[in-house]
Amino acid sequence: ESLAGAAGGTSVVIGGQGTGKSRLALEVAAGASRGCAWFLNASTNETLRESLARAEHRERFGPSDDQLDKEQIDEFATLALERLADAQAGWLVVLDNVRFVPSAAKWLPQPNAARDQHLIITTTEEVWADTPDVRVVRLDRLPQVDLPEWLEAEPALVDVTDGRPLMVDALSRFRAAAGHEVLAKRTSEVLARRGDAGQPVDGPAVFCDVVLKTLDDGAAEDVAGFAAWLPPDRIELDLLRQLSDAGDAALDLAAHGLFQAQRSAAGDPV
Repeated sequence: ESLAGAAGGTSVVIGGQGTGKSRLALEVAAGASRGCAWFLNASTNETLRESLARAEHRERFGPSDDQLDKEQIDEFATLALERLADAQAGWLVVLDNVRFVPSAAKWLPQPNAARDQHLIITTTEEVWADTPDVRVVRLDRLPQVDLPEWLEAEPALVDVTDGRPLMVDALSRFRAAAGHEVLAKRTSEVLARRGDAGQPVDGPAVFCDVVLKTLDDGAAEDVAGFAAWLPPDRIELDLLRQLSDAGDAALDLAAHGLFQAQRSAAGDPV
């Protein structure tokens, strides 16, 4: 509500991994009533530049699989910033997963609050809170008292979630699809195997192993492996067409907590 109702300017969402920064910003962008909304992967300055270029190219030419060379990336990224700077109407731009510090920032859009223009930055970097004239929203890990009762009773599962709301949501969806016993058993097996191998308890990695071991499906494993390298944005099914049974696999992964996906009115996975 704080972000969606903001009157423009720059907002910084700060929180640890898995606290829901990207999902929060994506929902705000999807529901934006402003004239333009972009959700951009911005982990590095170079990534942000390319994301801006692709957004501008898409605005001009529509969705395309065209590969942009370095000169084109520079050109379209510059045009994107000019488009935003010259806009007389409102816009909302999300820079997701920013890992650079403000002093090293390049290619940052400059919102005009008087025109209802809003820049949202999601980051784990606490230093962004000290940036002048920004609105700071913090997302903290959940205290144990706020965890579901069924989860509190399973110390191993609590360790996997590490208080991260997205992990709690993911485990809840898996539990609804496969049952509590399967979730507890598979998690115990994966933790034991990782312990024997000297691997740390990395919640997302453990949960991914739990889901894939439960589904035991090559297509699901291919889709999960492919999507793991993509930013937390909407994934067009066309990107997955190269993988067999990608649509059904994505739905299975969604049912077990690893994806967000659904069937369209026509019955196709989206």
